[in-house]
Amino acid sequence: MYEIKIKKSAKKDLDDLDDKMYVRIDRAIQGLRNDPFPRGIKKLRGEENRYRIREGNTEYFMKLTKRIKQLSFIGLS
Repeated sequence: MYEIKIKKSAKKDLDDLDDKMYVRIDRAIQGLRNDPFPRGIKKLRGEENRYRIREGNTEYFMKLTKRIKQLSFIGLS
């Protein structure tokens, strides 16, 4: 199981979402605990350990550290 950390700037992005999208993104992020590589995940070119996932029209970005089983949620687009 992966530990999930949310950066302050990402927390602010989440707080700015409407309630419906917030619930969708939060559910998707919590699901990453058990499956950090769900269907549709894309590795960012030129970035080590950074990935993006699309949820509806919103993309969110994360940094995954396999060695210590930690996932850092870094922002929305």
